[in-house]
Amino acid sequence: MESTAVSEVVTIGETMVLVVPVEDGTLDTVEHFTMTVAGAESNLAIGLARLGHTVTWFSHVGNDPFGRYLRRKIDAEGVDVSRLGTDPEAPTGVFFRERVPGSPPVGYYYRKDSAASRLQPADLPDDLFMGASIFHCTGISLILTESLRATIEKAAALARERGVRVSFDPNLRLRLTTVEHARAALLPLLSKVHILLAGLTEIGLLLQNDEPLALLERLREEFGVEEVVFKDGARGALVADAAGNLVSVPSVTVGPEVDPTGAGDAFNAGYLSGRLRGMDPPAAARVGAVMGAHAVAHVGDFENLPTWPQICSGM
Repeated sequence: MESTAVSEVVTIGETMVLVVPVEDGTLDTVEHFTMTVAGAESNLAIGLARLGHTVTWFSHVGNDPFGRYLRRKIDAEGVDVSRLGTDPEAPTGVFFRERVPGSPPVGYYYRKDSAASRLQPADLPDDLFMGASIFHCTGISLILTESLRATIEKAAALARERGVRVSFDPNLRLRLTTVEHARAALLPLLSKVHILLAGLTEIGLLLQNDEPLALLERLREEFGVEEVVFKDGARGALVADAAGNLVSVPSVTVGPEVDPTGAGDAFNAGYLSGRLRGMDPPAAARVGAVMGAHAVAHVGDFENLPTWPQICSGM
């Protein structure tokens, strides 16, 4: 979708080519693979596009077949990739994911010095947030490289200056960092965040507290976060209402769980869609729960995500 039209949502972050086995087994024993797209921010962008929203994904890819593949695939999903840049001196990131029955998915990353990891604050287009309502980012970008972290921090500051609400998912990945490094990289951004979409366990690790009401109080009083959602996997989500109470929103099942990867990104897309449509936070979280349920019922991060009419028929 080559366009410079105004988007409701802007998101920034690395997307990689994901290579997954066709059959179950460890990577050293399987022989047949397929290729798809994986990245927290592009997953969210695709989810929002499926739900009828306009969304821009900004990043860099390499001048290579993988970069061209990502551009084509994400464009085909209705996401605006007109701001997607190409770095002629760096590759597109790639990773492999094992499928071993009875075990959580394991990823093997080849992203060091990738095009997206070399993003600089100066790469941000001046009008990137023009007309947008929400800027969404994740903690993955904050821990990969210093330059990418500086880019996200500048983007969040620019978004706030332009009256755009900042949405943030810490998306803590301990295969990529330590808790101590994550605290140093992620917590400073919280003071710029309007909407926090956090896993309950990960925000507990970051703030060193596992009591939801205490976490909510600190997020609001110390960091000024206006809107808080704690995602809790199969137990659903806890959503802060206007009175400061935590409302429990149950999870949803649409079929057997096949692959849990991408569920949080799908939830985020559903939640932000609900809020853009004027729903209150608990109602928006119910949309998120339906989106997450569809994500886990299929191999791949976004392939099974529904459209808005399908969401409405399942709620």
